[in-house]
Amino acid sequence: MTPTTISRPRALLRAAVAALGVCLAVLAAMNLFVVGRSATDENVFINPLSAVYVVEHVAGERGPQRSETFALVAGFIDGVEPVESLEPGDILAEINRRMLSGTDEARERIAGQDRVEVTAYRASTRRLVSVIVPAAGFMDAVRSISKTVVVTQVTPGGASDRAGMLPGDVITRINGQGFANDLDADRLMRASHVGRVSEYEVLRNGEPLTLEVRLSAFGIGIAALLLAIVGLLYIVGGTLLATYRTHIKAAYYLGLAWMGTGYTIAVALNRPRRTLPTWYLFTSDFLLSCAAGLGVAFWLHSMRYFPRERPGLVRRRWAITGGYVLAILLAVVGLALIWGRPSNIDGVPYATAIIMVSYAAIASAGTHRSYSPEDRQISRPTSIATSLAVGFMIGPIVVGVLGRLMGLSLGIAPASVAQGLNALVYLAVLVVYLLVIGRYHLLELDLRVRRNVQYLLVSSAWTLLVVGAGLWFWWRMMHLELSLPNVRLTSEAIEVLPTPVDPARRALVEKGVLIAAAVVFAYAFRSLLKRGHRFLAEQYYQEGHDYRRATRELGEIMGPRLDLDGLADGVLTVIDRLMPLKRAGLVFVQGPRLVSSKRSVGFEPEDWAAFCGTCAEEAVQVLRAARGAELDAEYAPPRLRLALRRAQIHHLYPIGGHDELRGVIFIGEKLSEAAYNADDSALLGVIASQASLLVENAFLYENLAAQERARQELAIARRIQLESLPQHAPTVAGLEVFGMSIPAQEVGGDYFDYLESSEGHLTVMIGDVSGKGTSAALYMSKLQGVVRSLHGFGLTPRQLFVRTNALLGRDMERRSFVTALGVFFDTTARTITIARAGHLPLYHYEAETARVRRWLPRGLGLGLSSSTLFESELEERQIPYAPGDVFLLVTDGIVEGQGDDQEEFGETRLVDLFTSLANAATPVEGIVQAINAAAAEHAGSAPQHDDQTVVVIRAR
Repeated sequence: MTPTTISRPRALLRAAVAALGVCLAVLAAMNLFVVGRSATDENVFINPLSAVYVVEHVAGERGPQRSETFALVAGFIDGVEPVESLEPGDILAEINRRMLSGTDEARERIAGQDRVEVTAYRASTRRLVSVIVPAAGFMDAVRSISKTVVVTQVTPGGASDRAGMLPGDVITRINGQGFANDLDADRLMRASHVGRVSEYEVLRNGEPLTLEVRLSAFGIGIAALLLAIVGLLYIVGGTLLATYRTHIKAAYYLGLAWMGTGYTIAVALNRPRRTLPTWYLFTSDFLLSCAAGLGVAFWLHSMRYFPRERPGLVRRRWAITGGYVLAILLAVVGLALIWGRPSNIDGVPYATAIIMVSYAAIASAGTHRSYSPEDRQISRPTSIATSLAVGFMIGPIVVGVLGRLMGLSLGIAPASVAQGLNALVYLAVLVVYLLVIGRYHLLELDLRVRRNVQYLLVSSAWTLLVVGAGLWFWWRMMHLELSLPNVRLTSEAIEVLPTPVDPARRALVEKGVLIAAAVVFAYAFRSLLKRGHRFLAEQYYQEGHDYRRATRELGEIMGPRLDLDGLADGVLTVIDRLMPLKRAGLVFVQGPRLVSSKRSVGFEPEDWAAFCGTCAEEAVQVLRAARGAELDAEYAPPRLRLALRRAQIHHLYPIGGHDELRGVIFIGEKLSEAAYNADDSALLGVIASQASLLVENAFLYENLAAQERARQELAIARRIQLESLPQHAPTVAGLEVFGMSIPAQEVGGDYFDYLESSEGHLTVMIGDVSGKGTSAALYMSKLQGVVRSLHGFGLTPRQLFVRTNALLGRDMERRSFVTALGVFFDTTARTITIARAGHLPLYHYEAETARVRRWLPRGLGLGLSSSTLFESELEERQIPYAPGDVFLLVTDGIVEGQGDDQEEFGETRLVDLFTSLANAATPVEGIVQAINAAAAEHAGSAPQHDDQTVVVIRAR
């Protein structure tokens, strides 16, 4: 069976659920229509707080200030006020702070009392009054008003207002018939015909009156209307959920639960029974009796699967079955009660729902613990919302029962207020469920409103708001009276007169001012409307394409990009900025070679890499076959189409012309979630055509980039090598030291170092590795590491060279060797110890004679011979020095440096220069720089032949 087909039983089940939902919605809508078409007297009345009514003035003392909160304050009582007397029309609520029911109870309360504290409801001020009155004669001032209702609100201009009814009137009979309570009185009132006069017998300030009220039509209250609308939303939502997700148990049972709950909400509290036909009564009552119980049973069943299967409830098999059995029993009992006594219609569904909710709470208690932490997090909002709804349903009953048992002032709020609050809470439960389903993508549903629809709704609302404000302003201007100065306009001047101008001229001026103001405000409202639409278009990505901006940004972003990654980043940046997308990517083509961009829009890096690995090659082949035409993903070959659909790619745009394909742009849905149009295709075409001109250059640039990377690596190696040489001269008492090395290439083989040991001792090393370049640099680094490691053992220069040769000789190639010169300074004894491994001599300037001596001890290069021969040939000399003496160590890059005429710089020139600099007491840093500058001047335009290193030490 394919995913698009369903079995016949499931199709029949869907049809049955849809038919049931339509039936429930039609009956609920019909009930709302019948209720609305029934008569209304356009007032609000409630059951009196007690049956004790004041008919005479009763003087007393101001009562105590009451601080407790009355639950019955909501909607029709504004607080408690201490007063000095009871007035005709007051209805008693408490005697001595205990709730009161009738006159017999009042008589018992005042028996044996001198004074009593009385709390009464005074409708004229919409407040409870507190007064202390004498008990004597009190009962003569009151009478019983059982089976009556009290008017708390009269609609201005309505039917009751036209008849003269006032808040505080006590209705005793309607059309000569008595009633049991406010609900019974409401049904009696609605049984009258629209337009017919109904006689209301009322008490006002203790006096009986008869009012003739001509009833109006369509008198449904706001609260009842809210309940009906919320119920219909439940029914429609549940029908759609159970119909289209029949194969998902959680969705199926949750949908049925919504349907039953919605019908109960919409119908239970809006039932004008005497105006309905018999067939409707039977059908509606039967469905209501079933819906009230089965709605909760289905809800309990859905908890087993929603949001995930609940193991704790699965193990309680009796819970689900017991819920259905109990619901059916309650439906049968409820139907019998309703038909036996029609006044039970309002109480039976309510009682059924309470019993079922209590059973569901007991059956599911503790099962949430079997959830995983993730499932608990998902179910927490729905659990809280459902508990809140149950609390609002059961709360008023609990409050009323507690009040009666404890004698507290815990009355019941007006039915309209309670119904309105319940409607909002039930709506909040439905919204919370939908938000949870959409947030966690439960039940295979995507409940998110698409951005283009959101933009349409919000922009339309903004238009209506601005237009409405403009019309309101226009209406206000029509009734505006202008207080203008007495101005007279002539062809030559504008005059301000002390006396009023004639009415015709004044009217002309006023019209001109109003017209000017209308033009200004019309422009202001038009500007406000356009600015709002522009802002909304930016927020919802609905801006039109600016081709000038597109061309400019293409040049700014893509022009400097020469490499493929940079080019891809530029193309995707331009597309994302000009036409924001949820997903986009780019693949370049060079013959059989495919290069996918590192950057993508909306993809995780690993997802983009996997997509390119599976789809890119086939997409390129398809576009090549299409000879440069763009491709809608829905028209791709089946396998590619499925892959593109999974990756949420909608379009493929080629880069290149008919002859050669240079790349493919993969385009997903726009962030605006609107369909692609001709402007979108044109913009993508412009971007693709400009990108094609740069792709070929990018491939050529890749080769250059590889060479550049090699040069950069050598530059890094040069920096690292130079940084590995001493960066600062050592601080040794009695010596001034400075050295510098200049490689001939990016890296070199020259080496110098300062090795400090105890105070007043310094070893200066200089060396030269045979050859140049990378290999010489590597050997130099190795030499530096070996020498620094051995220096820690406190060796003399000769011992240091012997051990260094032993270590280097084992690893160096035969054709490679190192020359080195080591000078150990003892500033305390003022002596130097020299060891030379085949290097240039040490140049010693003697301050006393102002001459330079060459010290050249015997020694072979490091790595040239065996340890025995090297050690036997290595000579070490110790030489005294005096203050002012200067020592020079150089590599052969200085001495053998050649100029344009192939002449070497030479030792003679070096010694002469060194002598003159030392005689002039030039600082050691200046000597090093002067020697390097002389060598460079001698070389002229000739390239540097070898690495050049110079180290100078002056004794103080």
